[in-house]
Amino acid sequence: PIVRKGLRDLLSFQPDLEVCGETGSYRETWDLIERLKPDVAVVDVDLPDRDGVELTKELVRRYPEIKVLVYSMYDERLYAHRALAAGAKGYLQKREAADRIVEAVRRVMREKIYLSEEMMQTLLSQASGRRRKGRQRDGDSLLDCLSDRELEVLRLIGKGYSRRRIAQSLYISPKTVDVYRDHLKKKLGLSDNAQLVSFAAFRSKG
Repeated sequence: PIVRKGLRDLLSFQPDLEVCGETGSYRETWDLIERLKPDVAVVDVDLPDRDGVELTKELVRRYPEIKVLVYSMYDERLYAHRALAAGAKGYLQKREAADRIVEAVRRVMREKIYLSEEMMQTLLSQASGRRRKGRQRDGDSLLDCLSDRELEVLRLIGKGYSRRRIAQSLYISPKTVDVYRDHLKKKLGLSDNAQLVSFAAFRSKG
C-alpha cells in the first residue's frame, strides 16, 4: 500500500497522466480493468495471490489494447525478458530514481519498449549471438534454464513459504510443489532441500 500510494501521488502530479484505480491483488484486477479500461497497467511481480508475470500474460491476452509495465524489486536480469515474453512493454526496478517511472509509463503509452540501457544492451547482445561461449554459468544464467513456473516456485521458497502455502498460492497440489522442487534441485545442481532454500533465499535478496 505504501508503494502504491507513492506511485499514485507521483503519477497523479503529472499533467498528462491520471491514476484511475489501483489494487493489491490478482483477483481484484479484473473488475477494475473491466470498469476503468486503463491505457497502461503497472504490474508488480510479487503479488500476494498470483505471480505478476502470469497476470501480465492473462492481461495481455484478455485486453491486448492495454499496455503493461512491470515494476518490481527483483533484478531485471532475472525477470525483464520473461516480462517482455509475457507481453509487457517494459520492466522497471523499484530501486530506480522516481522520475524513471514517469518516463517508463509515458514510453509504453507510445507503444515503445522501456528497459534500462544496460538491460537493453544485454538483450541485443543475446539476440545477435554475441554472448561469450563456454563461460562459467553464474547464479543469474543458471536461472535462465528455469521455466516461468519453476522461477515462481523458487521465488516463493526464497520468501520462506511452506510447501502447503506455495501450493495454495499457485493453485496446485503439494505433490506438484514437490515435483517442482525436484526439478529445481536438478537444474541448479543442488543436493537437498536445505541447499535449495539457501539458494532461493539468497536470490530473493537480489
